[in-house]
Amino acid sequence: MASVVACDHARVASDTPANRAPAEEQQGFAATLTREGDVWIVHYRFSEPQTALLFDTAHGDYRTSYWTPLDEGVQLENLDGLDGLFFEVPAQEVRLQIRRPSSRVAGTRPFLKFSDNSLAFYSGQLALLTVDSRVAAEALHGDLSLWHGQQPPVFVTFEANGPIVTDRRETPERVTVTAHLGAGPYIYDGPIPVIRTDASIMVVDPGLPEWLRVGVPKNLAAVDEALKGRWQTDIPDAVNLLAWEGPGEEWHNTGRAEGSQIAMSILGTRYLQPNQEVLADLIWFFAHERAHHFQLRPGVPIEEWPLEGAADMMATIVLADLSLIDQRGLQRRYARVQHQCAQELAQGPLDQLQGAHACGELLSLGTLNIIPNHDFFGFWRDLLAGAESQGARVDTSFYLYVLRKEGIDETILAAIQRFTSESHTDPDTATIELLQIFGLEPIYEREAGLQALDIVLPPEQP
Repeated sequence: MASVVACDHARVASDTPANRAPAEEQQGFAATLTREGDVWIVHYRFSEPQTALLFDTAHGDYRTSYWTPLDEGVQLENLDGLDGLFFEVPAQEVRLQIRRPSSRVAGTRPFLKFSDNSLAFYSGQLALLTVDSRVAAEALHGDLSLWHGQQPPVFVTFEANGPIVTDRRETPERVTVTAHLGAGPYIYDGPIPVIRTDASIMVVDPGLPEWLRVGVPKNLAAVDEALKGRWQTDIPDAVNLLAWEGPGEEWHNTGRAEGSQIAMSILGTRYLQPNQEVLADLIWFFAHERAHHFQLRPGVPIEEWPLEGAADMMATIVLADLSLIDQRGLQRRYARVQHQCAQELAQGPLDQLQGAHACGELLSLGTLNIIPNHDFFGFWRDLLAGAESQGARVDTSFYLYVLRKEGIDETILAAIQRFTSESHTDPDTATIELLQIFGLEPIYEREAGLQALDIVLPPEQP
């Protein structure tokens, strides 16, 4: 099964205590968003006069090409990769016109375009950072690790003549969403009917090939039911957006998940004819992001490798539950994951890497194989409950602590510790040795790669 190409939001500011003002010191900005056809107007209002502001997401030359200030004495410029607004006289409001770009832009898509030409607007592009002056902005030289200021939430209000889809189950005609820390949901007010299930609402592009237009909603509802059964808890509501760009090239997908909203745009000739592997790719992406809705709990921080690796593993288990992946598909998947993990380890120790999802998935697969009854979801229930009760962060140390409580052999725990914390001069050997310690019986050839694993998924839910 090939991986879906998914991009996270284009975060450019460092959200660290050293750079960020405490939340209680931050005051929010207000913004009104209006629309006239393909042209959008944002009207910012600030509690205090501003002389300079930076935008919190990076999109290449998108803003300088498609945004226009509507007030005099305002410059919109890109300084070494950072977009900023600069005022000749301190201002408490500013209006800008935004046009939809005619080609792809860097970072998160500012618009999600559906085949009927309706649009979803990415509210995160309106998030702002304070900066003292233009001189201070120039002194950053594009490096936000040098930036000190505030990241005030921007409360964006949008009104339409019909239902508006954001990141909540309700679809009123007037909404206020928050653009903050480089994030914010898409806002959709187009004519495509909303599909409702017990646990989600969906906007599915009517231009999709029929087999997907029918198959995706049915399978997403089944994903919800499978995850609900696996987690043994009520499922949080989700908002799914799926846009179709047509068969313009073989394959290009972009996706974003934030809070309860999961948005994806797909393109390519591979989608024109029914194909179970193609369907599995799409459903896997949504299942991965849906798994996060269970994992992420207020006050329980989770290190990247367990968070993303477990979501990958849970999505794969759900695909097996839905008969969208078989043993051959699992073997192909984990041969690829092992190879990708080796590439990640070549960059340095796992616990110092960003984006090391493949190694997280390999560790999750091994965890699945060694825990009682292969109950991976039960293990994660215990992991999260323990972290919540102890006020702990789910990192490697806490992960090992919970495995130790499960009675896992100290030899295996020591191997996990070494794998995550040490540099590896031969990453391929390191990954294969880890799989061996987990009892997955890898068959590996240096030239051909991983040939087989003894993969046992948890039994199906009754």
